[in-house]
This record gives sequence, structure tokens and C-alpha cells, in this order.
Amino acid sequence: MELKDILRKVDRVKFGLMTARKTTFFSALLASMRFVYDDSNKYAATDGITIWMNPDFVATLDEEEILGLLLHELGHSIFEHIIICFEGKLNPEVHNIAGDHYINLWLLAMGYVLPRNVPAYADKQYIGWSTMKIYLDLMKNPQKKPKNYIMDIKAPPKNMSKQEHVLKITNNIMKAVIQAEMSNDPGSIPDTVKQLINRIRNPELPWNALLANYMDIYAQDDYSWSRPNKRFLPDFYMPTLRSLHMGQMTVGMDVSGSTTGKVLSLQFAEVKYIWDTVQPQRMHLMTFDVDVHLDEIYNAGDLLDDVEIKGGGGTKLDALFKSIRKEDPVLALIFTDGHVSIPDMTDIESDIIWIITGNSRFTAPKGKIIHCNV
Repeated sequence: MELKDILRKVDRVKFGLMTARKTTFFSALLASMRFVYDDSNKYAATDGITIWMNPDFVATLDEEEILGLLLHELGHSIFEHIIICFEGKLNPEVHNIAGDHYINLWLLAMGYVLPRNVPAYADKQYIGWSTMKIYLDLMKNPQKKPKNYIMDIKAPPKNMSKQEHVLKITNNIMKAVIQAEMSNDPGSIPDTVKQLINRIRNPELPWNALLANYMDIYAQDDYSWSRPNKRFLPDFYMPTLRSLHMGQMTVGMDVSGSTTGKVLSLQFAEVKYIWDTVQPQRMHLMTFDVDVHLDEIYNAGDLLDDVEIKGGGGTKLDALFKSIRKEDPVLALIFTDGHVSIPDMTDIESDIIWIITGNSRFTAPKGKIIHCNV
């Protein structure tokens, strides 16, 4: 089988995953991966950023098996096997084997098919065990370790620091989670993954890093059906990427007396960064306490210069939500201390991200919440 036929076969699998029900998380994460087809590994391997696939091996698989192979390699990223494997405290090969058992048992439980030509490390004894528990059992019982094992986890790229490598893997997972949530498909995030996701999302991460994860979704290029992607013809009529600016974004900044100047400066710096990188077509910036102090419109190409941020007293969101309701922006960022009465939001269709300072118990009837710990 020629390489072009193998690539077409893998593309069909990716397309099938993308169009299947409750698979947004997997398809989004798979889309973030780079693919290399060579014989550097007997079967397949990954470093969490790239997936290497041996074309001769892939040619022997049917499409269900290819899907199982792809999901297996994704599993090493999802369950942090790559990050843990090269920390220097564990035996990388044994940890890789333990991870293989864990992932394969997980995939089989969900009804996926494993490649029949690969040694199946899926010992039923380990059902319900964590990867680390399996690793400790393998270390205590060397006879359970297979001979001539071929690792499918690769070390971080030489041109990337360990910290950059970890951040890249984590960001890809977070983007896939956010994409699943924004596609109204949170059920595609497996229950066994959610504990890891919650830890990644823990507010101990810098609030601006969490916000950047959300904003990356809006910064992505979009697809156009007006010009087909020739790579998929004639089997599929697929769209091509085209660059689109985001529509309107509304930013509301609470300048009430409980919000310090340091916090406001950091938040405004983040707004400027978002304006420069996401490049919305229009931004409505409003600062408020019980009154509106700044009410400015910026259009694409305008410079967002430093503004005087002043205020005090209490907080009212009425004017901000009146604007959101009238203008219907793609996204509204609301920076506030959270000690405020929230107006009725039943007819608000815009995406909302709340950046909350000093109120860990804040809840809202709509939108994502990020706690700003500064």
C-alpha cells in the first residue's frame, strides 16, 4: 500500500471520529497533534506533541484498529504518562508498560478495538488499578515484564525545555476540554479523565494562563466551505482553513473600592494582550462601580493605550448587561470582585467569562469562572 493510500485511510478514521457522537474531546485533542510517518518505531509512538506511525504497520490495520491505535497514543498524553515517565524517578520502560495496561483496559471498557498485531498489554488483573499501582506491581514482579518491549513513549524534543514540553501537552488537553464544553459535548470527556482535568484547572495555575486557554479558542482560524480542501477529494468534501477575526468582544472592569490598583493594572494589561493577539473586529470597554466611568469602543487596528482607571464604592452590573444584551457580542469578559447582584441573564446568548477576585464562593447562572489570585 502506498503512503498516500495510508494517509487517506488515517484521514477517514479522523473524520469518522470527528463526526461521531460524544467524541469532541478526542477529536479536538487529536487535531492538536503533529503526525510523522516513518519506521523509527515498530508500531507507533508519541511524545505528547507528535505521533509517529510506522506506515508498513498501519497498512496491516483496519479502520477500527487504527482508531484504537490513535486513542492509545492520546491516552499517554491524557493520563500524563509522558510527563511522569521522564522525571528521572521511575523506570521509564516499566512505567510505559504500566501505562499501556491502563490505557488498553480503559479503551476496551469503552468498546474500542485494539490492533490485533500488537502485543496486548491489557491484563484483566489490573482492572480498576491506577497506572502507578500497576507500575509498582510490575517492579515487584519482574517476570510480568515482557521481553523485547518496544517503548511507545518518546522523550521531549531536544529543542524544547521540560517546562515548555509540559505546558504544551497541558494546553492541548485544556483546549480539547474547552472545545468539548463549547460544542455542548461535555459528555465526550471521559469520567476517568475529569479528575486530571480538574487538577489542571485548579486555580493554583496563574489566572491569566487559564484565561489564555479560553481565549485560544477564539483566536483560532475558522473553516470555509466556499473552497474545498483538495486533500480529501473525492471521498469527502471538507472545508479549508481561512483566517477570520473574532467578532465583537465586550470587556467590563469592576473598579469598585474593593479592587486594588495592582489588580486593575494586571487585568488591564491582560486585556491589552488579548486585544493584540485575538484581534477582535470591535471591542466595547467599560469600567464601572455603581456608575459607568469609561465607555469606549475600539475597532480593529485601533491602539489600546493605557487608560485612567478610577472608581470606588459599590458595584452594579446593570449598565454592562444592558450593553451586552443590546450588542450581542461573541464574548464578554467581566472582571469583578464577585460581591455583586447579577442581573437576569436568561436572554443573554453571548459567551461569558467571569474573572473573579476575592470571592471564592462566586457563582453565576451562565459562563465560565476564573478566580484571579493576585
